[in-house]
Amino acid sequence: MSNLSRKTTALAKVQASAGADPNPVVTKDTMLLFGDGAALYTQDTSLVDDPALRNSLTPLKALVGRSTANVSMGTKLMTSQTAGASAAQTNYNVPFFDPLLRGCGWTSATGAGSGSSSTVYTPISTGFEFVTIDVLADGILHSVLDSQGSFTLAMTAGAAANLTFNFQGEYQAPSNYTTSTNPPFDSTTIAYPSDNKTLVESEALTVDGYTPTKVRSINLNWANTIAEQPDANDTYGHGGYELTARAPTLDLQFSVPNDDLTTFNPFDTLYATGTPGNIQWTHKTSASDLVVFDILSPQLTGVSYADTGGVRDYSLSYRLSSATDDGEAKITFKKSA
Repeated sequence: MSNLSRKTTALAKVQASAGADPNPVVTKDTMLLFGDGAALYTQDTSLVDDPALRNSLTPLKALVGRSTANVSMGTKLMTSQTAGASAAQTNYNVPFFDPLLRGCGWTSATGAGSGSSSTVYTPISTGFEFVTIDVLADGILHSVLDSQGSFTLAMTAGAAANLTFNFQGEYQAPSNYTTSTNPPFDSTTIAYPSDNKTLVESEALTVDGYTPTKVRSINLNWANTIAEQPDANDTYGHGGYELTARAPTLDLQFSVPNDDLTTFNPFDTLYATGTPGNIQWTHKTSASDLVVFDILSPQLTGVSYADTGGVRDYSLSYRLSSATDDGEAKITFKKSA
């Protein structure tokens, strides 16, 4: 029987420390993913190939260097909690992809107010966490240790809110997971997070207090740099990966107001010397479950026009910056009373 690419599942769990496999389990660490199962996991092996000088053109064997692994996971922006969440977790809105956000250099804190409970994520610049990702490829287990990554969020009006995580980590030899004992991956016991994805609609986008009309798209790219660290004291001269920088950006497209520059003038904003205004939008997965994005002090870096069915749009590019350390943005997963 063929190995089916649609039958692909991934588990993710934050490690206590580098090199420590937390052994994700299918009853509560399973991700809810969408897209191309065959492209979810790829291996990268380096070859050190120096041409030999000899009395022929026959090449010699290359040196086989380090092997690493890449995992690209596509999901939807939603408030769905981890399957099998503990009683403590159910008091707050912890999304199932919490380990992935933390592996992208974010941390979380619980918050409450106005009859609501929430989990608030903010970026960090120290104390980065590693994540173990187990990919179950219809009988084959690929485990990726010490991984870190970045993410993009693509929101187009009337479509799903696509959230894509890209991770790099340490290659582990694959095994047959039906006979694995650490832990046994029995497909009958997999607990998936609930699917409460919704369309991109009623996002309530505001830009420096202005509520634009005909919002076409919202695209956030967190743009972490995950750098490979050479180490002559380690196997293959490879010392793993580290999150070393970030350069997040936000792109918005919405229609030009019919009063021209009276209510909104991005050209002045681009060259203004004052503090830029905040950007906020809210994605609802139910009447009470919300994901609120706050871009706290963006810098407008580009203004251009676009056309949508004959309507002139603004296409605005922002750099996420802040005078306050780690103050570029926050994401709040909220369950309203």
